[in-house]
Amino acid sequence: MNDSEGSKQNKVILVIDDDLDVRILLEKFLFKEGYTVLLASSGQEGLDLFDANSCYAILLDVSLGDINGIEVAKRMRWKKGNDFKIIGMTAYSKSTIEERYPEASTFFNQFCFKPFLHKDVIELLKN
Repeated sequence: MNDSEGSKQNKVILVIDDDLDVRILLEKFLFKEGYTVLLASSGQEGLDLFDANSCYAILLDVSLGDINGIEVAKRMRWKKGNDFKIIGMTAYSKSTIEERYPEASTFFNQFCFKPFLHKDVIELLKN
């Protein structure tokens, strides 16, 4: 095992998405990359898992059914600051995100645009 693999072992990634297929896909390839993966199907479930765990990064769907992803990210930042990454996942374009949610860049480190490739997500987690 090299150093980069060892450093991932304790890194917890919280995936919050109401699409089961997206959650399963992310869980499979993140686990294969050596991350510990927590899954939530709603904003409230994600907040509960976030409160109970120390997360390296959150992959957060911007459009959730119960609580808007922007609101979830805002609550996470308010509770625990900026010591973790929040990557927004969305099918919206960058310009649409900026128009609809001008405050989004305050809470999200980066965005991953759906459909995304495995390597794109991994690259965002590394940077």
